[in-house]
Amino acid sequence: MWGVEEMKVKRFFSTKRVFFRFLLQFIAFLLLPVIFASSLYLSSVQQAEQSCIDASLISLRHVRNEFDSYVRALDQVATQIMFEPQLNKMATISRPDYGSLEVYSIQQFGESLKSKMSSSPHIDTSFILLMENVSAAYYKDYVVFDLEFFYNNFLKYSDYSFDEWNNIIFQYKNPFFLPEGQIIKEGVSTNALTYVFPLRAGYTGRKTVLFFISKEKLEEFCTGTESNLNRNIYILDSEGKLLFNNISCDFEYNNLNLSLQIDDKQIEGFYFDTIESEKYMVVYARSQLKDVIFTEVIPQSLAMEKVIDIKQTTLYMVIAYLIIGILSAISFAQRNSRPINELINKLIPFSHKLDNTPHKKNVNEYEYITTGVDYLKITVEESYNALNDIFLDRIFNGNFNNQDEIKQAGEKLNINIDSSHYCAAIIKFVYPDDKKD
Repeated sequence: MWGVEEMKVKRFFSTKRVFFRFLLQFIAFLLLPVIFASSLYLSSVQQAEQSCIDASLISLRHVRNEFDSYVRALDQVATQIMFEPQLNKMATISRPDYGSLEVYSIQQFGESLKSKMSSSPHIDTSFILLMENVSAAYYKDYVVFDLEFFYNNFLKYSDYSFDEWNNIIFQYKNPFFLPEGQIIKEGVSTNALTYVFPLRAGYTGRKTVLFFISKEKLEEFCTGTESNLNRNIYILDSEGKLLFNNISCDFEYNNLNLSLQIDDKQIEGFYFDTIESEKYMVVYARSQLKDVIFTEVIPQSLAMEKVIDIKQTTLYMVIAYLIIGILSAISFAQRNSRPINELINKLIPFSHKLDNTPHKKNVNEYEYITTGVDYLKITVEESYNALNDIFLDRIFNGNFNNQDEIKQAGEKLNINIDSSHYCAAIIKFVYPDDKKD
């Protein structure tokens, strides 16, 4: 049998757990729209990121096409110079005497170079023809013999000495770029990207043409028709060397590791990177003519600006939904647990009368109620049979004053005695003397 303390523990356990069970079930149901709202927000973030990536790819294609068209025009000029009939002859003239026929030939050659340059309406840059064999530089209307003198007085790079510069420009057989940097041309400092085009025709020593693409021109390529000037565009060569950048964010280029993460097999693509705890989207497109890579680095915060309204609206809705939902959950739990708790409280007075029922700490309210109802059912059936016996005994002993009293008492026991005649049977059980007990 259960004691009083066990009964109190059972009461507390059953009634409290019913309430919390309803509460947790309803709160769990509330999580579904919260999860849906979170999924919607994350999808919006992904869509915003993809939108930025697509817009960047479109912009980079424009930059690439403009740059390729410009370089293609430079290639045409360099090709015309390479197949100039007088080029091989000029490559053999070293310091001609004043008034000689060689001076006249040089003047004609210079006019020919000017005409080739002016014939291209798409080019607004200057070039220099360099000949290593005769140490000559053809520049505008001038020709300077002695490249070192020309470099120190007419063309000087802040990042290279003459020997370094001389070795670089005559080293390669294919066109390449020198990174954008400070160049002093005729005493005027400027920033430009140098396009080096080696001339492979002829057998008169190494020759090359230098084209200078100004920083303003490169910025024009990068900006294009975009109204947003806050961009981070990098132009790289195939080895990952930075040729030019037009950036608005202040972070080190070496932290990007662009050349290591760009897929060599892909013409276009993107990837995500983290720089100084901030996430960035890196979009790239390769040049179609030269092995040049155009890259834009986009802060993820830029994409988040497009969904900030969605984020705030979703957050407010979730907070309001949770507040209303939790209040509703408490009300729901109280409303549904109250009748169960009341039923349990009604059964408590009978619980200590149950025989052969061990106390179970883990029994739930359903088992508790079922056990109590079964006990009440048995008790009612036994009480009903006992009342029937008492009713019949009172009839036989004449304890009722009239027929109405008998009728009323029978109706309470669900016994119909509304009749004019009655029949009663008396049974006497006779036992042997040794079995009376």
